Amino acid sequence: MLYDIFDLAIENEFCIRNPVKSIIITSDKPKNEKKSYTLAKSNLILKSANNGDKWGLCVYIALTMGLRRGEILGLKWSDIDLEEKTMHILRAVEPDTKGEPQDGELKSKDSNRILPFNNDVSLVLKDVQRKSDYVIAGNTKWGYTSIYGFDKGYKKYMKELTDKLELPYLSPHELRHTCGTVMREKGIDLYTISRFLGHSDSKITGSTYVHNDIEVLRKRLYP
Repeated sequence: MLYDIFDLAIENEFCIRNPVKSIIITSDKPKNEKKSYTLAKSNLILKSANNGDKWGLCVYIALTMGLRRGEILGLKWSDIDLEEKTMHILRAVEPDTKGEPQDGELKSKDSNRILPFNNDVSLVLKDVQRKSDYVIAGNTKWGYTSIYGFDKGYKKYMKELTDKLELPYLSPHELRHTCGTVMREKGIDLYTISRFLGHSDSKITGSTYVHNDIEVLRKRLYP
């Protein structure tokens, strides 16, 4: 907050430098290690998820497109071009969403992005029975699924699926993280991953996937 205040002060010529620019906030709390599936385990989940079930479709979209939970819930059929194989991320449903989410209501301007998808994703989406303007149909007045409804349905579905496959349970955000991890495992550069995931700063991507960078190097150097 202070950083932004001083930046605004510089723009308005109240001061000439930002005194908090070099300050780094640190914490003694241990870092919360993000979990993710490997490429093989991710493919197993994708193969086993029932895309005819809306929770299975949520899992599929998170793993293949790397969308945030709110972005999945805010996705409309009008955002998807099956001919061009693109998906436009325009809005998100959040815990504090009142009424219908509007275009542009996203985490940051970089979250507004158009993503390409492959034939596999296209075939899955074509087979989905449309019950609402929203891809993940729900019981709200506007036809989308609320965060509360999502959390309840997702946890039950994902717990049953991972128990059946004997895999660890991952949260929706960890599925998004898996999408980036798998892309890195395939050798995709960090800038492309950053653009795909809608990170506001490529440094976020670099710090998040630095460990996976080492594993990618290991596989290339010692196959």
